[in-house]
Amino acid sequence: MNSTYSLKLYIASNTVNSELAMNTLTEICHDDLNDDCQIEIIDILENFEEAETEKIVAIPTLLLESAYSSQRRLVGNLSDRKQVLQEIKMLQKNAVYN
Repeated sequence: MNSTYSLKLYIASNTVNSELAMNTLTEICHDDLNDDCQIEIIDILENFEEAETEKIVAIPTLLLESAYSSQRRLVGNLSDRKQVLQEIKMLQKNAVYN
């Protein structure tokens, strides 16, 4: 089964902000998106090339992708859960109009 959302979270090992972002994203996926998402965690200390390819300049950075819409980015520890959900909803809304 394919997920509606593809979420890539770029982190730097186990820093406090990276841990908070991972936990918040996992909770959002489970609690608010009914697990209808695929989360990929990319540690830039282990996979710098991918971060460079995606032009990641700050961490944590979340790339939100939908099969039917363009990419969106959020930078920070994702502690503002409401903002993260709004961005995901905007991605979904844009997908409907594309």
